[in-house]
Amino acid sequence: MANVIEEKRFGELVLLLNELEAMHLELVDLIRSRTSAMKKNDVVAMRELGERERALAARIQEREGLRRQLVALIGKQEGWSARMARAFSISQLAARVAEPQRSTLIEVASRLRNAVVRVAKANRVAGEFAQAILEHLRWVFAAVRPEGERQLGYSGDGLVTAGGGRAIFDTVG
Repeated sequence: MANVIEEKRFGELVLLLNELEAMHLELVDLIRSRTSAMKKNDVVAMRELGERERALAARIQEREGLRRQLVALIGKQEGWSARMARAFSISQLAARVAEPQRSTLIEVASRLRNAVVRVAKANRVAGEFAQAILEHLRWVFAAVRPEGERQLGYSGDGLVTAGGGRAIFDTVG
């Protein structure tokens, strides 16, 4: 038999899930802006956007922790083990509640899942772009090194040496 979540807790959960969705969509915009800044070689914007991304990711983690706590409270109210309920995804919770709460949770969870997928895709594009930039820089540094000269590197005690240890570019990346 499906349960019904207390209306106050249910409203808090839906509000929190909507907030998480909005935060993920904001993160997508920040990632795309950072990619645009990479294309323009705008180091200041990249740094600022990276800081904003980190702050937003920390807020998302905090809100996700709150979501788990709220689901654990709902589970406790329904007589489920708090540990089991805390690990529930929203879809798993929806499977245990009655209509119309089930439909609402499924719809909100679907929107949140789509936002998370968009973040993953934007991150993948930004990562590939960053890899392409690094590969280009490696090519540029290899091209400016005179032919026949050995690559500069670092010895174990940190002194610059010719052809040994780690390459300077690999060290400062």
